[in-house]
Amino acid sequence: MAYQDTWIRGHVTAQGERPCAWRYEVVREVVAAYQRPVTVWDIGANLGYFGCRLAHEFDAISIMVDSRPALIEVCRENDDPHTIALLHRLSGQDLAEVSASEHADVVLALNVLHHLDDWPLALVAILSLGERIVIETPGRGDVGSANYERSQAILDAVETVGGELLATTHSHVTPGVQRPIYLIHRPKAYVAAGYAYRERVRKRGAHPPRPHVITSTLTDKTIAYGIGPARPWVHGINLWNWAQLGGAYPARAQVRSAVYRAHGALTGTHGDFRPWNLILSGDTVTAIDAGHRRSVDDERGLIDTLAWIDDPREAYAACA
Repeated sequence: MAYQDTWIRGHVTAQGERPCAWRYEVVREVVAAYQRPVTVWDIGANLGYFGCRLAHEFDAISIMVDSRPALIEVCRENDDPHTIALLHRLSGQDLAEVSASEHADVVLALNVLHHLDDWPLALVAILSLGERIVIETPGRGDVGSANYERSQAILDAVETVGGELLATTHSHVTPGVQRPIYLIHRPKAYVAAGYAYRERVRKRGAHPPRPHVITSTLTDKTIAYGIGPARPWVHGINLWNWAQLGGAYPARAQVRSAVYRAHGALTGTHGDFRPWNLILSGDTVTAIDAGHRRSVDDERGLIDTLAWIDDPREAYAACA
């Protein structure tokens, strides 16, 4: 039996070892507080129950990360234009790279941290990835859980940073024991890097991110560069990050088509049409930061971006 329920187009099609419906209601209240579009990251998404259901109910851009190929099949069956999946087991270092270059509204880390050897680094990164972080972890006395001693250290750490206890749920491995679900709220006003693993772009290093301020409330989210006007936030994931960290859904062919459409939608010269200046929002791609630099011909940028989608680690090998 799978760990999670399987959620397909509004219905549970297969029961999991650990029912998800009541836990979803806890998560739902966090997302429902927003009166605007949201981006949700689900770390250790398993079969994507939470991400797919949030996309279905709220049109949330749901970025789900797991190493199980079954997640991709669930995404295909749901066929929701707001879902994105990375087929990857994120390490603490991966999460640190992501948290420095992405700005999530809600991050879900449900029963995942105690499976990571480098959980202290992963916890710090998860807490800096988004603004509202929901963490579920084995509770006191949940001796049947994997890596029990580690889980207790994680529980201590989460309590130390001031996690608000939202609810408790029954452990599925230790009868009579509850698992806590915490909410941690930390405003985030900027990203420290434009994209992850920047050293892979070229030997001389990537350009530093432009000075900016991200303003995020329950009703609005914008980014302003320098003294320029605030621009609406584009929800999704940096396309470079998606390619570098196991982007598997949407399919590469779909992403290529979306990149072509984004290129065709340019109303003038972009100047740096590259994957780190493209945001994947499910079935669409949006170019950002147009006009900041005039270093790359847009046609050349399109060719390079498509090559990078096809081969994420080799397309820019010639860049010096």
